[in-house]
Amino acid sequence: MSRTRVERNISYDDEKKKYYVNLDFGRDARGRQIKKTRTFARLTDTRKALRLHEVQRDFGALTQPNDTTVAQWLNY
Repeated sequence: MSRTRVERNISYDDEKKKYYVNLDFGRDARGRQIKKTRTFARLTDTRKALRLHEVQRDFGALTQPNDTTVAQWLNY
């Protein structure tokens, strides 16, 4: 798998013909950086997702991702 950097936080995989965007969510309580990767088929969709993420982060409307499973949530 060879990913090529297209622009900041966006890369392209030649084999799978997919674009990847790295989304930065800041740091958790332990100080570790929280990052998630999303996959798209088109570059325009990838850029749109990155822009939306950055706008939400700048205005404080971004929610932190968590690893809660459906079973854990139902028990809660």
